[in-house]
Amino acid sequence: MAVGDLGSLISISTWLTATASRNQIAQVAPGIYAYANATGSGAGAAVIIWTYSISAAGVITAIDNQTLTTGPGTIAGWTSCVRISGTVFAVMVRRTTPNNGMWVTTVNINADGTIG
Repeated sequence: MAVGDLGSLISISTWLTATASRNQIAQVAPGIYAYANATGSGAGAAVIIWTYSISAAGVITAIDNQTLTTGPGTIAGWTSCVRISGTVFAVMVRRTTPNNGMWVTTVNINADGTIG
């Protein structure tokens, strides 16, 4: 892969330009990152957390992904992924229903980028 080639992460670049708003990339380990985003907005949208590596040369390679169930409600599409402690990360998404609140869950992400 060439520098900046997204390879199998092309869907991430689509999300970054199409639906991302106020999203964060969390560092899992040196060169390993996690990113969470909604698959869209509205009822029935899901949240997917992705992990990927970025080499010193700028090559991006997908490692793992997992679809998270957010329960009933309407997703507004604003997500965040932050490290809580060690391998525990919190994934948050803003929902407009019920109650204009945030949905939060925790996910284990290993130093190699595998989720679970």
